[in-house]
Amino acid sequence: MKKTVARKIMLPTHIVFISIWTIVAFVLFVMNFLAREPSISGTLYYGVMIPSGIGSMMTGMVLFIMFYRKAFQMWIAVKLVLSMVIMILMSVWLRRGVESTDSLLAAYPSLFICLLLVIAIMLSIYKPRWAKRRNPPKDQSY
Repeated sequence: MKKTVARKIMLPTHIVFISIWTIVAFVLFVMNFLAREPSISGTLYYGVMIPSGIGSMMTGMVLFIMFYRKAFQMWIAVKLVLSMVIMILMSVWLRRGVESTDSLLAAYPSLFICLLLVIAIMLSIYKPRWAKRRNPPKDQSY
């Protein structure tokens, strides 16, 4: 498979996974803050949020390995570390909130994770000046 075809498939897939991940984090926050439904929270967390987070990280790693490894850019490393932190927080902190009966205990972790996901998305859209490579290789084609 050509790299352009693979990129045309992987990039939208990555965007869909990260969008689902962010939307479900926001829905969990709103749902846990307004009305506590443990069965729906657990279903969203285990059935949608964990798989979309793993899918986002996997497609991001494939995109990095296939397209960006020659022109290493700092924003990719920052986003990868941020995604790992979010996955750790999800597996420890948010899971405890989903399984508890207190709605505020479940609402704050999902709000924090939602904010971190929005920061990761903004980092992808608006790449900061400090995170761009100063002298890209001449033979690199995107």
